[in-house]
This record gives sequence, structure tokens and C-alpha cells, in this order.
Amino acid sequence: MITNIRNLLQLQSIQGPILGAILLIGSLSAPLRADDLSHPELRQLPPLSVAEVDRQQRLAAGTGRMLIGFGRSVPETMNLVSTPECWQRQADGRWRCLQRLRSPGATGLRLGLQLEALPSGAVLRFHNSDQTQSFTLSAAEAELDSGLYWSPTTVGESVTLELLIPAEADPEQIIVAVPIVSHLFRLPWLQEEVHRETDCIRDVACDKEAERLSRATALILFTDADGETGTCTGTLIAGAESATEIPYLLTAHHCVSDQPKASSVESVWGYRVRECDGSAAIPQWVRGGADLLTVVTSADSSLLRLRHTPPEGAAFVRWSTALPLEGEPVVSIHHPHGAPQKITEGRIKDYLHCEDAAYCGEDADPDGIHYLSVAWTAGVTDSGSSGSGLFLASTGELIGVLSGGLSSCENLEGVDDYGWLGVAYREGLDFWLGQTSESPR
Repeated sequence: MITNIRNLLQLQSIQGPILGAILLIGSLSAPLRADDLSHPELRQLPPLSVAEVDRQQRLAAGTGRMLIGFGRSVPETMNLVSTPECWQRQADGRWRCLQRLRSPGATGLRLGLQLEALPSGAVLRFHNSDQTQSFTLSAAEAELDSGLYWSPTTVGESVTLELLIPAEADPEQIIVAVPIVSHLFRLPWLQEEVHRETDCIRDVACDKEAERLSRATALILFTDADGETGTCTGTLIAGAESATEIPYLLTAHHCVSDQPKASSVESVWGYRVRECDGSAAIPQWVRGGADLLTVVTSADSSLLRLRHTPPEGAAFVRWSTALPLEGEPVVSIHHPHGAPQKITEGRIKDYLHCEDAAYCGEDADPDGIHYLSVAWTAGVTDSGSSGSGLFLASTGELIGVLSGGLSSCENLEGVDDYGWLGVAYREGLDFWLGQTSESPR
């Protein structure tokens, strides 16, 4: 069975999106005219409660997972397409339902939709507050996932859902509910400040030799069933056959641990300063989710396959499963706090067994090496850096995935732990990436 799944996914990489997914999610359309949305009915959530304000403040100040949003329940009375009055016949014969949901004070929103009984040919569109951002997808694509479908991230405190169904469809049979929204309280990539290199924060653009590794690194967003939206870092990794560029993305298991979360993934590419100590470039987005191929908890690693192709210019990195030498120079590219890419430089300090690691699962070999401990000589990592790649400075080959650690601007000598790729490869990645002449020790 697993072979058939792999063949299907590899075939998809050649032939394009799965049949039926006729519209690519995430494409930015031309701005809409004010009359295009014809004053949709507004469903407004109440202002944030005292408990929600406290929660937002705690998440914003947190030093653990990099979270940028939390879930807010939507009352059943706000079911966006529950009333017959919502549906209007269009000039081309199709039916359209158009309604807007607002969460006061939100910087951005994601709608958690439950889609049932949508006819073939149905189309969903999502428009942001000022109608400058619009995303379109077919119902077939949205229904690739069971359970909640998380809409694309839109900027602003409101989002308009536009649902179009064929002329012959019966609007009374349509069931679309929005039981939850992810209320985003910060969108780091919208910040315009100039980034200055310091002893602990080093822009990747200040190191020209890291160009290719930079183009292989992405900021990733994901939303869980409770509506919490977070960010981590991922690396675009090549298969053993370099001629086959399947969009495998490697990140930490504690970032993306299951298929529902993988389905919500959006990746942001080229988010870095334009030049050393400059302002950030406009990033490119890939939406539409990912398929979770395998997880290796003993190396805190998850391998995803993006459902849509990364933008032109993205690079696939090679990798090595050989155990690096102690003292070997290494670098890492990452997005701390969702910021433009940073680079850290250091050396392999030690090897860790599971008894020495904070994240190792229950079935790991207690005597095996699972993590690489790294001491930095320039730069640090932070919340949001999780899942980023560790590369050999000499070859640029990927050898590990960031799990966690103690480095920070207040602790420049703190060490970080990376799941060793040799273990992740042996325990699941080999099936997808293909065979290599190297043999993990």
C-alpha cells in the first residue's frame, strides 16, 4: 500500500496537482471593485474577552513555540451559509453566497471550514478586508482533507467568503460551517523595520556564501484543530536522484506532527533582507498544504511533500547521513520569531543519546546517537527557528534538524540540539528520498 502512495505522489510531481483540484489556491488576483462584493452581510465576533486578551499577551511574550494566533469559537448562529437569503442567482445562472466574518482587533485571519455536500464545480473565494487580496480554489481541492479546512491567511480583521455553485445545484442542500477562526495577532512578514546585524542576530544576506542554502529555506505557517497558528522553519531537500525535484520539505516533528496540521501548511520563500543590514524583500507564498510522508520522533523530524511547487529560484539541498566529526564547522539558516532569515555559525560539540535529549519518543534505541549538540561561534537561534536545517560548512550538505536548545541573545554560549539526519533517514526518510551509498553509523 505504501508503495502505491509513493508512486502516486511522485507521479503527481510530474503531472501537476491532483485531478479535480482545478484552481490553484493562493494565487493573488487583481484587486476587486467595491461593488464586486456588494455589501456582504457582516457576522461579527464579540471583542476579545479578558481571558482572550490575557492569552494573546502570554503568547506574544512567550519564549517557547512561536505562535502568532489562537482559536476563537464561532457561534452556530453565525453559520456563514445557513440561511436561504444568502443565495443569489447570478447573470451566468450560478448561485452565489457572500458573507463576511470579523474578529475585532485581528491582524489576520484563517477560517476553519467544515465542508459537506458541495456539488462538483463549486468554487470558494476568500477576500481580505480591503479587497486587495483574493484566493480562489475549487471545492474538490478543499475537500482533499477530512475534518477542518483552514482557509488561506488573509490580512486584516475581517474576511469575506464567496461561495459559487453551479446553476443546477440546490442551495438548500449546501452545508458549509465555520465553527472556528484563527485570530492572528501578529504577522511578522509585514513589518518594515530595517534589520541590523548584532552579535546574536546575523542576517543571511551578510554572508554571500550562504545564498543557495538561503533559497532552500522557508518560513512555514501551520494551524492546529484548536486554531493555534504557529511558525517554524523548513528546508527543501532533494531526493537521492537529483534529476527528480519533488518538493520534499523537512522540518521538526514538534512543529508538524500530524496530517491535519500538514494540510494547513503555508510556506514563505525568499523572506530575507535585500542586502546586508537592509530592509526585507517581499516574500513569495506557496499555499495549499502538504502531505505528511513520515515522522521520526527519535530525531524530532517530519518529512512533508508540498502539494504545490515552490517558487522559481527555490533551491534543493543535498544531504549526508554520515556522522559528522566533533569540532566540524556547521551553519544553520532559520527564521527566529518569524523574522527574515538569519544565519548562525558554529561547530559540532557532542553527540547525544536519547537519555540526554528532551524529545526522543518511546521506542528509540537508548544506545544510539540521535542528536548533534552544536556550540555557536556567531549568532544564535530562537523561537521560530525550530525545524531549520544544520549544514556542513564545507559542503553545504544537510545533516540535522533543529529540535531545541539553550542559545539566545542572553546566552550566546548556549548549545542547541539537532536531530541527526542519519537516524531520520534510517528510520523512515530513506523510503521517500531514495537510496544512497552512505550508510548511517
